[in-house]
Amino acid sequence: MFKMILVPTDGSALSIRAIDEAIDYARLAGSRLIGLSVIEPYPTYLVAGEAAMSAVASLAQSAEAFVQDNLKAFVLRATAAGIPHETAVVTSPNPWAAIVQAAETHRCEAIFMGSHGRRGLDAVLMGSVTHNVLVHCKLPVMVLR
Repeated sequence: MFKMILVPTDGSALSIRAIDEAIDYARLAGSRLIGLSVIEPYPTYLVAGEAAMSAVASLAQSAEAFVQDNLKAFVLRATAAGIPHETAVVTSPNPWAAIVQAAETHRCEAIFMGSHGRRGLDAVLMGSVTHNVLVHCKLPVMVLR
């Protein structure tokens, strides 16, 4: 039985499903959950000038508010179920790498996450976050569809 489970969330329906499945599992196994949201930074080298940098700062604040909203669903569900939990927010240009690192940092024994990822050319060029977690992580990963 897994006692520490990482649950990355991006606010999507599949992320909510992963949260619910992790909570169900935690209820049975007596597990603790870590809710994680990853902020992908805006590439500041693409902008120049004071006005552009101000816009980037505004985008960063919006991204922070967005991930905090994503984590609220996790916190509300885990609290209502009486599951011990905590949250983490990290900034990384590679969400999959941040997820793998967070699992190591928090000494998780498994990851529950949604299956969706990039499609089309983005998938060819960058790959799906879930796929990369599966390839690079040594922990069991429960992928929800």
